[in-house]
Amino acid sequence: MTARSTTAALPVPAAGSADAVHALLAAGSIANISLVSTEHARCVSYDLDTTLLPQAVDSPGIDKKTARLLDALAAILVSRAQHEVIAIGAQVQHSNNLSDQSGKLQLVLAANAALPQTIQAYLEEVWKCMQLLAEHRQQLRLPEAKDQCARMAELIYRHNFPKFLRRVGKREAAALRFHEAMQNHISREDVLQYDSTAAVIAMLTSYSELIDLFSAHQVGGKNEVSVDVVSDPNFLPIMDGLWLAFRLLRSLGEHSFHSWGLRLPDHSTVELWRFFNKVTLIHGSIAELESVARSTRLYRLFQKKLVVEIVDYPRKRVTLPTSKDAWATLIDTTLNSAQPLKPIEPQVIQSTAAALSTRFSDKSVLCGIHCECKILQRFTTTAYKIKPINYIGVSKLSCTGCAAVFNSYNELQNSRDHRFYTRGAHGKWYFPWFLPEVGGVEQIDFTNRVYSKLAGQYAQYLKTVALSDSSALSEGSQEASGTAKDWMRLRAKALQNLDKIKA
Repeated sequence: MTARSTTAALPVPAAGSADAVHALLAAGSIANISLVSTEHARCVSYDLDTTLLPQAVDSPGIDKKTARLLDALAAILVSRAQHEVIAIGAQVQHSNNLSDQSGKLQLVLAANAALPQTIQAYLEEVWKCMQLLAEHRQQLRLPEAKDQCARMAELIYRHNFPKFLRRVGKREAAALRFHEAMQNHISREDVLQYDSTAAVIAMLTSYSELIDLFSAHQVGGKNEVSVDVVSDPNFLPIMDGLWLAFRLLRSLGEHSFHSWGLRLPDHSTVELWRFFNKVTLIHGSIAELESVARSTRLYRLFQKKLVVEIVDYPRKRVTLPTSKDAWATLIDTTLNSAQPLKPIEPQVIQSTAAALSTRFSDKSVLCGIHCECKILQRFTTTAYKIKPINYIGVSKLSCTGCAAVFNSYNELQNSRDHRFYTRGAHGKWYFPWFLPEVGGVEQIDFTNRVYSKLAGQYAQYLKTVALSDSSALSEGSQEASGTAKDWMRLRAKALQNLDKIKA
């Protein structure tokens, strides 16, 4: 690797600057880099024992139940079918009177795009449902309590329906073919002998019932299903069955599902594990909200006045390198900063620079701050008398840029009390993306550290040139194995399905 002269009249961002950070994110985004830094991997060493997509951080200052609540709330706030990510932070203010459990809970929302105007009213309605569940937490088996749970579930599914519908239909053909293949090759003895077989059959049967229900509520083409399907008396029972089967299957370990190979008769393979994880995401989030509402430790949270704040910051313009040579100089400077063990071949640098110059022909790009970073900026630049909760819920795993932001900020903090976390990163690089401002640390130190992390990962990418996609989401921890009654219900459903097919 030969350092390129930086005295040339090329508009190249200085190493460690915010412009260099933005240019690196742009470079990584077209390479489809999927690397999670070792620093971030250490931060996500255990998960939340939840079915939400994956992991929380290994920090003694984070309450698992509160983190699960914030992740569940972020998940149910999503309403668009695509391209919507929402983050939520919280601050709790207690009453000065120790005998009074009232006070204020402030929820701070941010999104990568504009939030719908109805989002606040929707969140307040969900919160009212949780307040009623918390108030009657010891009578949750009464019909009134069950009705309240159903009301909240319907409210959430109506809001989330475009996203839910897209998730359900994304692998429909493959899932139904796999179901048919299993029905033709599985016996009653297999269901009775193997828990994983019973769970897979029951899950696929529930999914097939859901597709049939959608067909009965079509309003136009195949993908045009009326949102009123969530009010159908069969909808929630079907989702309960699907959720139970997937949850119990997960309790056996991820290998239990993968042991089938997911190979269809035509020898194609599909990530059905990941697919059903997403299909059941909202139901898992609803179950989490119900659990928190009846928690003996957190139910008092719902006695507080809810205040919702929406945070946004204007997008800013980023100027990228203006030529192939300028991109090559930027890459060379990045490699000098990262100091890879082996030099990068010049042709790799030149071909990469050429691709970047072609891709970003518009040298000026309007960029926004990602939602979790918006909340980090808000929390760290505002003089709060009571510090916000140091966990930020996000509806999707963080990108590489956001992971570098949180890791860098936390490393610069002398006290754990001032660090902030999200549940993990998927390892992909996204652009447009803009570096947030943070308080409590020197911005230049923060920017340099973010740049250093991204430079190291980009150098690792160039060293391997082409990496396989390693961004498959972690599925979280193994959950409790379920009660004997749960397994009896599941086997009965699987056997009933087989008997019907083989009759």
